[in-house]
Amino acid sequence: VWTPKGLHTARNEKMAYERSLAKHVEAQKDAIDKMNATSNPIMKAVHFRNAAAANEMISVTHTNRFQTVPMEDDDVVTIGDGLLVAKQGTIWTTVYEDKPFNLGKKETHFYLGGAMLKDLVKDDVKE
Repeated sequence: VWTPKGLHTARNEKMAYERSLAKHVEAQKDAIDKMNATSNPIMKAVHFRNAAAANEMISVTHTNRFQTVPMEDDDVVTIGDGLLVAKQGTIWTTVYEDKPFNLGKKETHFYLGGAMLKDLVKDDVKE
């Protein structure tokens, strides 16, 4: 569930993340190409190091956080005053179990399935 402002912010963050990730992937590819193109062992080592550094940046910046951000306005449905919900998503449940020795509760998350919403107002107008 999103507010229009929250969705706008998340979309901007996702685009910035994708640009940053693409920059690191390109730097890694360039370094590998340079490494393969040179016969100088010192320069091979330098380019290998640059490729490894770019790979580390890819690993450090990689996240699944933005997978659920709907990028198109048609991917969300208005559900109330100033609230939007993505048309596609996943449904999860949480089961709480007592930990031994009264140390609190253990949370276990279970994936139940996927869900798709239909915007009846927009879809009926299109037909």
